[in-house]
Amino acid sequence: MGCNNQIKHNCGTILYATCTRYESEVSNNSSLTEGCLSIEETTQDIYNQLDVIDEKIDMSSLNSDCISLTEPKSILSVIQQILNKICALEDTVTSQGEIIVTLQEQVAELQSNPCS
Repeated sequence: MGCNNQIKHNCGTILYATCTRYESEVSNNSSLTEGCLSIEETTQDIYNQLDVIDEKIDMSSLNSDCISLTEPKSILSVIQQILNKICALEDTVTSQGEIIVTLQEQVAELQSNPCS
């Protein structure tokens, strides 16, 4: 079964994207202006926007001194690792708070019962 069985090869006269008019709106992030646009122009613009998005969300060079980020550094994995670190720090703060309360109670007890 070759490509000729695909529906795009059974549509009659082939019209290239350059020759097909685009009759809808473009994204606010588009470099294109409204007007006489072709499917080729809008498709290329979408690919350009995807490249910009890929560059902006790339976390491969992200480094941290206090969090060991595992590979691959996807948005989801980095956020999950940050949340895990926050939870660990919260546990540490809670534990340290409990130690402080215990020490304060011991100091108060020593102050109320001074040794002679």
